Amino acid sequence: PSYGLPILLYDPECKGAEAYKNLAKEVIGHGQKRSG
Repeated sequence: PSYGLPILLYDPECKGAEAYKNLAKEVIGHGQKRSG
């Protein structure tokens, strides 16, 4: 249970948070490649 907190605030070092951060980096990287 996260008690209403985002995973990055509740437990930023857990596997789920690490996976989420990696996904966000990948999505941002793809957006930057398309825009310039």
